[in-house]
Amino acid sequence: MITSGEIAILSSRADVREADHHYRDDAGGDWYRFVVDWTCDDRTYSTHIWARDLADAERRLLALRTTARIEGQVKAERDCA
Repeated sequence: MITSGEIAILSSRADVREADHHYRDDAGGDWYRFVVDWTCDDRTYSTHIWARDLADAERRLLALRTTARIEGQVKAERDCA
């Protein structure tokens, strides 16, 4: 498992493309990846969310805390790009 500290180190490496962590939407707005950590059963887990800036990331995290629910188990993924 990669921790948020390791993500920060990986993100600073020259072989990590910035495009993997930033995108511009159709309206010209910039979006960035932010790491979200949580602890369960004495283990720390990480995922990421997309937000426009740190304040937006904090607002989105609050929305996750108050509205998140399990929709089902992932069985497969496909690239919709």
